[in-house]
Amino acid sequence: MPIEPVSLKTSDGLTLEAELCVPDDTWAAAVLAHPHPQFGGNMRSIVPGALIEA
Repeated sequence: MPIEPVSLKTSDGLTLEAELCVPDDTWAAAVLAHPHPQFGGNMRSIVPGALIEA
C-alpha cells in the first residue's frame, strides 16, 4: 500500500508534515499521531508504523 507525503497548513500558519496511506479495500478510517516530540516522539515512531501494518 503506497504512502504519500502531504503537508497540512494550520490556521496560525504552521505547516505539519504527514503521510497518507489509503488501502485498496477501504472500509474504515483512522487518524494516527506519533508521540509528542518533546517526549522523544517522531514521525518514524514504531507504534504508528505497527498500526499501519496491522
